Amino acid sequence: MKREISRLEETINKIIDTTNRSDSVKRLKKTRRKLDYLYAREEKYWEQRSRSCWLKVGDRNTKYFHARATSRMKKNSIDKLKDTHENWVTDSKEICNITKNYFWNLFRSNGNDSNQYVVGYIRECITREHQDWRD
Repeated sequence: MKREISRLEETINKIIDTTNRSDSVKRLKKTRRKLDYLYAREEKYWEQRSRSCWLKVGDRNTKYFHARATSRMKKNSIDKLKDTHENWVTDSKEICNITKNYFWNLFRSNGNDSNQYVVGYIRECITREHQDWRD
């Protein structure tokens, strides 16, 4: 595949450098389409190859597995968080409390029915007929 890609890249360069312009635009478009197709195939090949490497090596108790798991754990953890007073908190229980309180306040009802106005724009999925049948 690499040789074919190199050959097409050289062909494109020759077409661009040629003085004969009679059908060079058509040939250039055709060659670029072929090259794009080969680039896509090569990308798919490397994507599949990386997955097969993970399947072969990934779940065994190897250095590769531990490196991947450790990097994922570091990426998916929250080490510190600012509270409502803009102070950094590092204690995991306090981080949990800050998070819980944030979402509780975000999603609680404030007693205002302004959402009813918005709900009016949502298409009805269950008709009155279905509700009567269900009851």
